[in-house]
Amino acid sequence: MHFNPMNFIRTSMKFLIILLPFHLFAQNAVTQLSAPIKAANPDDNESAASIFADRAQWQEVVSERKLNSRTYITPDGKTIIRNSSKALNYYNLSGELVPIDPALTLNSDGKGWSAMNQPHPVYVYPDGSFALSMDHDQLCSFGKNCSVNGNWNYDSRNITVDNNNTIVMHDVVPGVSRITNIRENAVKYNYVIDHAMNLSSTYFTCSEELDLPSGYFLRRDNSEGREENGGWTGNFEIVSGDGKVNGVIFAPVI
Repeated sequence: MHFNPMNFIRTSMKFLIILLPFHLFAQNAVTQLSAPIKAANPDDNESAASIFADRAQWQEVVSERKLNSRTYITPDGKTIIRNSSKALNYYNLSGELVPIDPALTLNSDGKGWSAMNQPHPVYVYPDGSFALSMDHDQLCSFGKNCSVNGNWNYDSRNITVDNNNTIVMHDVVPGVSRITNIRENAVKYNYVIDHAMNLSSTYFTCSEELDLPSGYFLRRDNSEGREENGGWTGNFEIVSGDGKVNGVIFAPVI
C-alpha cells in the first residue's frame, strides 16, 4: 500500500473489515417506525410528530421481539413497531433474543476495550491492535507489529477513546495518527497524515500483520479488484477451512 507524499497536507488510507452476513450497505439500512394512527384532521391536536416526540417514554414489549423488529407501547397506550431491513436483535449465548449494541466499553481489568453485545464481538487491545470474532468463536487479529515507513513510536499513553466508539492513536510517527472506529460486527480504521512530512522514501508505506485462525486463509475477491503493478488492488475475503466466507477486508482504493 503506497501513497506518493507530494503535496499531501491531510489525507488518510482506509481499511474496512466487516463480518458477513452484514455488509457496508446493510449498516446504513433504513429503519422504519409505524403506528396505528388515524389520519389527522385539521382540528386534531395530535399528530405523528407529537407521538414520536416522547420516544424516551416508550416501553418495549420484550415478548414481541423479532430479529428485525421491536414493539413498543407509548404512555397513552399506542403500539409502535420498529422494523429494519437489518437485524436489530440477536441471540446471545444464553439463547435470549437481545438488542444489538456495538458500544465499546473498557474491560474490567482496565486493559483494552470490547464491544460484546452483537453477533460477532470486537476486542481492542492496549497496544491498539484488535480482533474480530469469526464463526465458532475464532478470532481474526489485525493491527499487529505496525510500522509507517519502518517506524512506530506509539505507546499506550497516546491513545484516546470517545463516546462514538472511536479510538485515536496519536503520533504513531510524528505527524501521523491512526483512527479506529468500532462498528456493528466491523472495524474501520484510517492512517491520517496531519501535516506535510519529510520522507526518505518515494512512498508513504504502512505495514502491519494479521493473525488468522488455524485453517483460515485470505482469498482475492475477483469481483472487486484487479492486478496492478505486480500486486493486487482490491478486496480480500476471509475464508474458513470449509470454504465459507466469514468476512471481507475492503481495500483502501479500488
